[in-house]
Amino acid sequence: MQKKKSGFTLVEVMCAISIIALLALVVVPDIRAYIIKTRKLVVIAQTHNAMKAIDTHNMFSSGSDYIRYADIESETTILEAKEIINDDTLLSEDDISKIKKLGLCAAKLIVKDDEALKFVEIYKDGNFCWYNRDRDMSVLKTPMHKYGYDYK
Repeated sequence: MQKKKSGFTLVEVMCAISIIALLALVVVPDIRAYIIKTRKLVVIAQTHNAMKAIDTHNMFSSGSDYIRYADIESETTILEAKEIINDDTLLSEDDISKIKKLGLCAAKLIVKDDEALKFVEIYKDGNFCWYNRDRDMSVLKTPMHKYGYDYK
């Protein structure tokens, strides 16, 4: 009686490797797209939370403590607003980790935009880069009236 050899033939191994390679080609780009989308959603969520915190702060503030963001001349960033609020229960460092340099005017536009996910651009580390809806909007302190946006 002959013993039957166990194991895989070279052809079977090559077929298995080629199938795995084809699956990797299909799955890897999808995973990258999901990672980018998730990072953008974090930026958008942080923007919404920061604007809610600023609105809450403004309800109980007046004078120099009031954070002006409806003014098209406003150049205040999220980080500067957090320093004015000075209450970690309302707005902490973790709440704005990806949007510190985002100007409040651009933040207001992101909050109002139902399709913000399409127009928010981020750096590879997930930090906010710019908001691009019709025109590029800079990260740092850009008066949005230069771009023709109406805030009313």
